[in-house]
Amino acid sequence: MESRTDIARRLAALAAAALVGAAVMNAHTAAEHDQLRLSLTKARQQSDAWKAEAQNLQRQLAAINERQAKTLYVRSVRLDIVEPSPVSSLDARLALRPETEALVGQPVSLLNPDLVFRLFDRRMISVGHQLYQTHVLTLVIALQTLIQIRVGRWTAITPR
Repeated sequence: MESRTDIARRLAALAAAALVGAAVMNAHTAAEHDQLRLSLTKARQQSDAWKAEAQNLQRQLAAINERQAKTLYVRSVRLDIVEPSPVSSLDARLALRPETEALVGQPVSLLNPDLVFRLFDRRMISVGHQLYQTHVLTLVIALQTLIQIRVGRWTAITPR
């Protein structure tokens, strides 16, 4: 049988092993805790950076929306053909359709009135087998642009 001293030694060794094991586990847990804290700090920093970026993008989007709200665009073009006209109003509008469609959607503030005037004034249009020339009488550039045109027969001037 074992003596009391042997039992005491074994209990002391067991207690020492338990203390060493607890100390090692404590050190391991502390290191893991520090690692998790570091990961948490990095995640919070990244989250803060993403929040700041999201706020910046929201401000930029709001600025873009505000600028677009202030910009007026041509919504429609009304082409009035002054009578009497050698061609029907519908034929003249159809002949000038590509030019009028090009104006729709353009920013009003960026349209040059002189350029728009030249686009429609003295324009040669073909209706049937005849050539006609347009003359701009009125030009109003706005959301609903108005162009008043007189259409006349085109006559070629030949030098003598």
